[in-house]
Amino acid sequence: MRVFSSKLYSSKDPNIHVFFYSKTGSEPLHTHDFIEIMYINSGEVEEYVNGKSFVAKKGDLVFMNYNSLHSFNARGRCTYYNICFYPETLEKVVSPDNAFSLLSLSAFNEISKKKTEGVVSFSPSEQRELQHILGKMVEEQAKRLPRFELVNESYMNIVITMIVREISLPEEEEKNAWNELADFIGDNLDGDLSLEMLAKRCFYNPSYFSRLFKSKFKVPLVEYVSNKRIEKAMQLLSETELSVAAISSACGFSNKSVFYRTFAKVTGKTPNEYRSKNVLKNIGLIDGDE
Repeated sequence: MRVFSSKLYSSKDPNIHVFFYSKTGSEPLHTHDFIEIMYINSGEVEEYVNGKSFVAKKGDLVFMNYNSLHSFNARGRCTYYNICFYPETLEKVVSPDNAFSLLSLSAFNEISKKKTEGVVSFSPSEQRELQHILGKMVEEQAKRLPRFELVNESYMNIVITMIVREISLPEEEEKNAWNELADFIGDNLDGDLSLEMLAKRCFYNPSYFSRLFKSKFKVPLVEYVSNKRIEKAMQLLSETELSVAAISSACGFSNKSVFYRTFAKVTGKTPNEYRSKNVLKNIGLIDGDE
């Protein structure tokens, strides 16, 4: 499988890259660390994105998020535009809410097991407008006139706004997506809940995911996970006779020293001190010995 990296672009290249292709045949399975938007200008292509197969036709836009696994096969000759950009670019051209709506085309697929295709269809009049805008972006990139990057960022704002108008999530659905992530964390406290792992499973760039998470949960991811692990440890200390070592492992701490230090920081007590004051009535006093 091929892996494309944004590092292939030099530091002098713009943050947004726009290409126009006329192609037959197929593009093999690949992934990359940037976002790709494919707009079908003419013809049809069979798309494969994150385990989901579907057909995209003239006027369809296919969204491939960060780290998505995808390929396509053209049905005869097709023409299409490709827009490739860094996830952080969204912060420069759209509001955080619009960015979330756009990224939610494929975000949380792995966690929620939803099969969102990431396809947006446009009306004939919208297609004409998109083709004009994308054509101007290709022209700006080719000519590289002064401030062409700023011009294309402005065009990109229009493109993303058109997409968001079609796919904006209802408030309740957006809330459910974040609740699914919180549930996933709560169900996997004994496993790997690193920023890199969660961002990859949600098809986000890690740095952008970190900022987005903090904006939604009001605390950094590391602090959120640590607090949830301590909450689970407090419950196990109160309701079970598991040893402190077993509880430390069940809550995802790498060793007892880290567990003791984190527990004392959050509760002001050692695990044994906490247990001695919070035993269940039907169990009786537990001495806290390991």
